[in-house]
Amino acid sequence: MPGRTTECVAVSTKAVYIAAPVCLALALSAGTARAQSAPTLTLIKGVTLHSVVADEKPLADAEILIQGDKILCIGVANPTPAKDGDPRSRKSCAPNAAGATVHDYLGKGVVVPGFIESLSRMGQVEIDMEDNTHDGVARRSLNLAHVKAIDGIVTLSRSIDAARKGGVTVSVARPVGNATVVGQSVAFRTTGQLVGEAAVRDDVAIHLTLGDDAKNGEPLVGARSGQIAVLRELLSYVVRLNSLDPKKKLSPPEAESLQRLRDDAALVALAAQVKAGRPLVAHVQRADDIAALLRVQAEFKLRLVIAGGAEAHVVAQDLAAAKVPVILGQVRTRPYDPSNRRARDDAATILTKAGVKVAIATGDTHNARHIRWDAGFAAANGLDPALALAAVTRHVAEILDLAQGPRPATGTVAEGGPADVLVFDGDPLGMAARVRLVVCGGQVEVDPRQR
Repeated sequence: MPGRTTECVAVSTKAVYIAAPVCLALALSAGTARAQSAPTLTLIKGVTLHSVVADEKPLADAEILIQGDKILCIGVANPTPAKDGDPRSRKSCAPNAAGATVHDYLGKGVVVPGFIESLSRMGQVEIDMEDNTHDGVARRSLNLAHVKAIDGIVTLSRSIDAARKGGVTVSVARPVGNATVVGQSVAFRTTGQLVGEAAVRDDVAIHLTLGDDAKNGEPLVGARSGQIAVLRELLSYVVRLNSLDPKKKLSPPEAESLQRLRDDAALVALAAQVKAGRPLVAHVQRADDIAALLRVQAEFKLRLVIAGGAEAHVVAQDLAAAKVPVILGQVRTRPYDPSNRRARDDAATILTKAGVKVAIATGDTHNARHIRWDAGFAAANGLDPALALAAVTRHVAEILDLAQGPRPATGTVAEGGPADVLVFDGDPLGMAARVRLVVCGGQVEVDPRQR
């Protein structure tokens, strides 16, 4: 693709990143010159910006000035003074870009926010056929709400590296297993040596497993009705813990019963997450299971999110009435078994038209980089392209509160916001376009798929 880039290149053993400007300083102890990185300043120009900010239209001839992991300025190359136009078109970022590395795409680049994959196991599985490379799996239990995915993530993973090169800048990982409550998820950027430094936020949500995947041989849990009964029982304990009046005097039997609940670390963790208003993400496919969950949600006033949702469109009106969002994964699900036999290619469109907020995920560990094509598939089957793009960016951040973390992810490109930015040389949701630039966690990677 035509383009001009003025850059200083810092080479590591893993990848080539742009670290600019670079200053030279004398290493007094060794008497040699070393390259030391000043705060990175990057100017992207000659692009059309799709910010995915609600109600913002694409901005042609756009400029984006980035310093480290923040967006300093959004403007255009040729500002116009019109007061009734887009405020972003009234200024240029170039006057504040002295010393910046400039990436000029000559009007042929397309900028979008970094993609957010919310149902993958990146960082928890390295090789599918090698069990000793699997982590984050918990089995044969009812409640493991105290299990935290952050404790099992390895960020130096080839699947994470491949996802980032394909445009995935944030991943949400959860513990996996056939427990009814499998634990707490973590959101992290696809850069960083350790998950702690890459984390967007911990304790993103509590995750539930229902349906065939939750049949683990424990009492009751072999049947769907039993699974819902177990969930109701756990939630009744949560209500008791969270509604307790500390001033109320308890009888000895009541105090003993309450202490048994308090001694259950998993139950205490579940109660704390529910009290804090965290989403309860239920991984379920069948429409009947979703309908059962909606009954539980109405009973306990939960902040419910449906994940997977192959048949969610069947109960789209009920989901919309209950204001329950859906993370579809995968949108290309085929009706292979009784859990998804009513799957449809236009499920995202049906849900959106009913008023359900929809996000899209691949649910794939090694091919999470294909998330943009899943969004494109939804668009090809009737979903508005702008909403398809939002489904893999802003909607995920909104559903899972990722903007509230210590290192927020918003799924948008906005001044003052995080610099999770992609440049494509064509339609980001199309098959032909390539990723030409990835900005993630303060690192800028040029032509990543060619490295």
